[in-house]
Amino acid sequence: MVIFAALYLAFDVYMLLTRGLFIFIGVDYRSFWASALIAHTHGFAHVYDLDLQRQVQEPLVHAFAAADRELRWSTIPTPYLPAFVALFVPFLAFPPGVGLVLWTIINIAATCGYLVWFSRHIGGSRNRGLVLAMCLSFPALETFQFAQVNGWLMIFMGEFFRHAIAGNGFRSGLWLAGLLLKPQTLMVIGPGLLLTRRWRTLAGAAAGGLTILVASLLVAGVDGLMENARLIFLYSGHVPSTVPRDMMNWRSLGLHLSDALPEPIAWGFALAGLAATYLAGLSLWLGPRQTSPVRFAVVVLGSYAATCAVAWHSHTHMGLPMAIPLLYLAARGEVSYRTLAVWLITPYLVFAILRVIFDLGHVGVLAVNLYLLAWALMKLRTMPSVPEPVGSIQASS
Repeated sequence: MVIFAALYLAFDVYMLLTRGLFIFIGVDYRSFWASALIAHTHGFAHVYDLDLQRQVQEPLVHAFAAADRELRWSTIPTPYLPAFVALFVPFLAFPPGVGLVLWTIINIAATCGYLVWFSRHIGGSRNRGLVLAMCLSFPALETFQFAQVNGWLMIFMGEFFRHAIAGNGFRSGLWLAGLLLKPQTLMVIGPGLLLTRRWRTLAGAAAGGLTILVASLLVAGVDGLMENARLIFLYSGHVPSTVPRDMMNWRSLGLHLSDALPEPIAWGFALAGLAATYLAGLSLWLGPRQTSPVRFAVVVLGSYAATCAVAWHSHTHMGLPMAIPLLYLAARGEVSYRTLAVWLITPYLVFAILRVIFDLGHVGVLAVNLYLLAWALMKLRTMPSVPEPVGSIQASS
């Protein structure tokens, strides 16, 4: 993992020297900074105006672009709820370059610090090498490279999971509401909690979600929420900067297959796979109403792997929250290093072979998601259905 990470960082240095800042390296921070500036000067309702975003982002791109290089860039939207956008406003106190460095330091410290803390909390002190590997995983480094927010998704997932296995259903739901940062991450876990009638968790998630919506309403008004919804609907089509061919989902596979096959066949196969994957992910929740922490970790892992495969907008870095159930299962000796290696190493190989050499994006990571989903399904079949007497999660949670 150290070797892979070193090679990937060397690639980052190359991209920085040949493109400059905010075109590849730190590209998402460009959107966050522009959104904060628009919110401060025009109001939060205008954050989702792509024309205004382009007007604000263009000078930033030109100011930090590498000299004597052709500029190829797209406007990066910020589709997050206004309450989340507001968190970037304090970064306006710093110049964009300094702000990016500060945000990256916070990102790395929060992500790696939480992984170390979580591992110690669950009794995984013997897995120090694995924690380091998680910090150097492809989703982690891609999150840091683009200045993305997936480390925070991982922390929300970790606290949801930690409180859930402790039987604190309402509190776990409050943390789960943080995944509204990227709502598509809830598309399997949310219905799964409903299927298993975990009312306290759902009540906590509803309370947390309502708090976020009210905060968004206070800072942006109804117009801001409506504009945010309009932008999210645009993501179902073609927003140039979303680069769907580089995703790790069935959508990406459908796009690549349509290059070689008639579109009805290509998309028929992709949509059938998408539907089957989603149903398989939901089926993980159809086990006993009372379950052990290990079983719950398997369900969460398989559910999130299914989510990454079926979500219409799903880039490789969004897979970072899977580190939480994987770490827990590794600490309990319930997952082999071979399976861990599939998640840790395959994305690097996909990047090196499919992305750099053949320009096929990260579609190969879809196979990683499907492998982990299949592993979870098979693992549940071999586990006893009787809940563990200690630390079990009650159905009421």
